[in-house]
Amino acid sequence: ARFSALHAFGARGFSVWDAEDVSLVWDSGDDAERMISMYHPDIFNSYYKDSHLDKDIQKNFDKTSCKKGPETEAVAMGSIGGETVLFVANERSSTIMLYTLPDTDIISPVFQSIYWSGRKDGTWREAYDTHSVGDVDPEDLRFVAPKDSPNG
Repeated sequence: ARFSALHAFGARGFSVWDAEDVSLVWDSGDDAERMISMYHPDIFNSYYKDSHLDKDIQKNFDKTSCKKGPETEAVAMGSIGGETVLFVANERSSTIMLYTLPDTDIISPVFQSIYWSGRKDGTWREAYDTHSVGDVDPEDLRFVAPKDSPNG
């Protein structure tokens, strides 16, 4: 395998490092913020706090830009249909990004899609009461291979 470990430190993006000499191979730069703003602009750099239960979900828009941004915190890698995939979780926006890793000598993840399951309307309390808050603050990810998954 080309990878011995994956690490995420909670920031605005993620990097790919060479395991042998610890040199930087690729960095996502502002990819997380650009993709969240493009596909889910209503929750761009937003966050949930207990003190905001009765506030409009969209009122938290852009609250973490000057602090932590999307706070990329977790990564998981696996293989689906012979293709290497990388899942990247962003804590503050509760999003998960999917990248593919081309089978080349130089590793350059290619963005594929972004997942967010929450609702955008109403207050956080309404979202909790209707069980439509979605996934909140992913801290860790685990890849389950299709052969080990109950639904393939």
